[in-house]
Amino acid sequence: MDLRPYISAGRIIELTSADKEEALRRLCEVVAPDIQPQTDPEDILIQVLLRERAASTGIGHGIALPHARIDMEQDCLIAIGRHTTGVQFHSADGETVHIIALVVVSDSKPNLHLQILSQLASTLSRPSLRSELMSTRTPREIITLLSPPSADTGTSTGEITAQWRITTELIAHAESLASALLIDRVLVYVDPLDDLSLLNLFDAERRLILVSSQEFEPPELIPRVVGVMNMPWPRLSMDNQVDLGLMLASQRNLIHDSEPVICLTADPHQNALIGIMVGHFQESARAGLPISAITAMSSIHHDVMERIITLAVELSQEGREGKPVGTIFVVGDWAELRSYCSQLVINPFKGYEEAERNILDPRLEETIKEFAALDGAFIVRGDGVVESAGTYLTPKSGGENLPSGLGARHRAAAAITQHIRAIAITVSESTGSVSIFQGGELLVTIERGQPATPEGSGGLKPFRPWTAKPT
Repeated sequence: MDLRPYISAGRIIELTSADKEEALRRLCEVVAPDIQPQTDPEDILIQVLLRERAASTGIGHGIALPHARIDMEQDCLIAIGRHTTGVQFHSADGETVHIIALVVVSDSKPNLHLQILSQLASTLSRPSLRSELMSTRTPREIITLLSPPSADTGTSTGEITAQWRITTELIAHAESLASALLIDRVLVYVDPLDDLSLLNLFDAERRLILVSSQEFEPPELIPRVVGVMNMPWPRLSMDNQVDLGLMLASQRNLIHDSEPVICLTADPHQNALIGIMVGHFQESARAGLPISAITAMSSIHHDVMERIITLAVELSQEGREGKPVGTIFVVGDWAELRSYCSQLVINPFKGYEEAERNILDPRLEETIKEFAALDGAFIVRGDGVVESAGTYLTPKSGGENLPSGLGARHRAAAAITQHIRAIAITVSESTGSVSIFQGGELLVTIERGQPATPEGSGGLKPFRPWTAKPT
């Protein structure tokens, strides 16, 4: 996208005030006469400050991209201000801002500002370009630096990485899609984002659910984050990322049953966001009570569910000592579960203090993976305490209506969840798939396959509980 039609030398200035509001006021004063001679700069400033109060537009690395939509004939006007010592903009990285690009667009072009913000963020991603912008002497030189790549050479000082362009473009398109479909929930796999302040490209009304393979806290200056989930997403296909992300978000009550959600999927190999899907987790029609109600009544902690799913996916991918393994994890109220359980072998967890056998303890990981080779199931309380391993499940009925091709392990998992308020997670020894059961029904199947790519073999079976909508 060529930004030059929206930039003029007269709207590129040196800022003298280090105060954020004064710096923004000065840029509004530069833009106002180009809209109409009688345009009041304070009217523009009010709209800009409203956006800033929702979340700072300081995207980090000394860059801020404030913006406003107003009634004007022009599609867009951009004003650029430089400050040598920096303006305190409350950016996500805590750094002062040296380059402020004010974007003012017509309210008749509601999505144009997203495209322009995405292009600006992409163009300004290169440290060398930012340095050149600060050292240039004339506005014309700045316009040249912001020019698109040359047609004959394919390169310019404004050249950017493909990964950054893909990521910023997808965020912009996701925001545009959410606005068009009136969707306020967005699920994002954030590990590829070197700069989480890019999430500020989403409108202030969006509610963000972040997924990461690592434990982390989102920056305080992204106030729209309503939840952070930990999941082994690099091992998952795009479909699986959506399926599992929506299920866990539903468990946490971050989304409601059948509520549409914009999902941004990722590819760890490209280190970029690579796809947009619109889905909803629809379970109540199949499995009775929503999973959030089951987990609440059974006191199943969301971090326990996420930990068990991570272990199950790792077992499905790695096996044990080079050999595939199959097992079942049943999570729920031990008082209800114990009447449906008997030991096939001596319980290896018996006699240990509860603190020593909590599945959330990283030290227990190798023990769990070692005992996964035992016949039978792991029984885990909602708080993560492992009650037993090598346990035989003894429900008298259930699992008869599962699709053909599923074995005794899957039927036992379906049956136990049909009789009590519990969730069962199976790892198939033959296929490596991970299946999640609740209310006697199969909710999600995570296939073992090529991770995180559109062409991967991972995905859901035909009964998948989310639906993709055309974009």
